[in-house]
Amino acid sequence: GTSSLGGQSFCTACAAGTYADSKGATTCEQCPAGHACQDVTAAPTMCGNGTYAELGDGICSPCAMGTQSSSDYTRCLLCDAGHECGDPSLGPIECATGYYSQSGINAACTACPPGAYCPIPSDLPLSCPPGTYSGYSQTNCTYCPKGSECTVSSNSPVECSSGSYSLGGSGVCETCSPGYYCPVT
Repeated sequence: GTSSLGGQSFCTACAAGTYADSKGATTCEQCPAGHACQDVTAAPTMCGNGTYAELGDGICSPCAMGTQSSSDYTRCLLCDAGHECGDPSLGPIECATGYYSQSGINAACTACPPGAYCPIPSDLPLSCPPGTYSGYSQTNCTYCPKGSECTVSSNSPVECSSGSYSLGGSGVCETCSPGYYCPVT
């Protein structure tokens, strides 16, 4: 934790952000990026998940919520798409099924909204096609059942009224043709 230039009769303590981990050191070394040097007499220690240190910092600083450490712990990065970084010390956590996130400051993944589906957590939600519907957090859309209509993909199917019908996957109920009977199923 001290150094002495050649010819000096005394040793000088290493300053914050530097270290000398061997006896007889002639200089104090700058603490390397991605490391902490809290004990000036010991070798630098690597920063951990959710922290970073620049060259000469000497301490590992926490990354902001919604970000993650770089692999060498020298800076904080945006959270990866399809992940959440609510607690940077845990590293990126993959979004649960039916949730998504884009690359950016993501403290939490977002639930896929009704009327859409999210098959890939790193992509934006996709709209359900006509004749289908979905609720929250879905990875696919459900075909509208026969005898019902799905005019709004974010709503549950609505049963056809008396005198009308629909085949499975149909968006709307059709009126029965004159002379035909359409039982409610």
